[in-house]
Amino acid sequence: MKYFFVFLVVVFTSCSQNDNVVNKNNNSILISKNIFPEFLIFGELYPDNYADDNDTVITKKFGFKIKRIAGCEINNNERIKAIKQNNFFLKVMNKKYGINWQVEFEKKTHFKLQIPFN
Repeated sequence: MKYFFVFLVVVFTSCSQNDNVVNKNNNSILISKNIFPEFLIFGELYPDNYADDNDTVITKKFGFKIKRIAGCEINNNERIKAIKQNNFFLKVMNKKYGINWQVEFEKKTHFKLQIPFN
C-alpha cells in the first residue's frame, strides 16, 4: 500500500504541467516552460544561409524554433494562423531578449531569419 501511494504521487506530479493556453481571436497557442517559441514559415525554400526548420540545434540555443508548415501553396486559414502565432511569439521573444534579438541571432550565427509576420 505504501508503494501504491508513492506511485500515485509520482504520477500526479509528473503529469502536471505549467502550461498556459492563450486564446486570442479563437486561436489557441499552447505555451509551456518546457517548449520553445515556434515560428511557422511557409513559401519557397530559403537559400543555405537562411535559418530553417533543419537548424533547430542552432535556433534552440537562442530560445526559439522554426517549423516549416507549407511550401508555396498554403491555404488562407493556415497562413492567418501562422502569422498570428509568429506575431505572438515575436512579442514573447522581444520581451525576453529585447527587440534586437533577431539582429543578434544573425550576427552570431551568420544565418538570416525570414519569418512571416504579415
